[in-house]
Order: sequence, then C-alpha cells, then structure tokens
Amino acid sequence: MSDFLQTYGIDELFYKKTISNFVKDGIAQIPTQQKKRIAVIYELSKDFEPGCEYPESEVNRRIIAHNDDYCLIRREMVCLGLMKRQAGVYKRTEL
Repeated sequence: MSDFLQTYGIDELFYKKTISNFVKDGIAQIPTQQKKRIAVIYELSKDFEPGCEYPESEVNRRIIAHNDDYCLIRREMVCLGLMKRQAGVYKRTEL
C-alpha cells in the first residue's frame, strides 16, 4: 500500500472497494467524500510515469479518457502533490 494513501488514512481494502465502485469504463462522477476522491485521483495519476514531463494537452487527453472534468482532476493531482506544474508542463512526482 502506498505511503501517499496511508497519509490520508486510506487502507488497501478501502482503496480497492472505492476503485471498484467508481472506476469502471471511465468515471461517471468524481466522489464527493474526500477519502474516496483522493483514492480515485491517485488511481488516475497512475496513467502518468513518474519523472516524465507532459504538456498540458497530453495531461488533458489522458484524463478525458476517464472523465470529462479534466480541469478538476488535473488541479486535484497538483494540489495533492501527485503532479507538479511549471510553465504549462506537468511532471508526475515520485511516490
């Protein structure tokens, strides 16, 4: 289990159940409960290789494959520290 998830009190069972409920052929809705939202955002961040740089358009394209609200998801990834942004270039952090 990821140290990142444990920081937010998310254990393996909770994570698997949340992903099973929310991530099926895309994400119909982003969870409103904070722990569930963090689990889903973390799962989506796995689409990006740690240390690799991505232009904003590529980040948007990958997120849209799961959910249309790419702005919210992208912002959450940055706010949670899963990605860093500098001059329109995004980089997945090492966790």
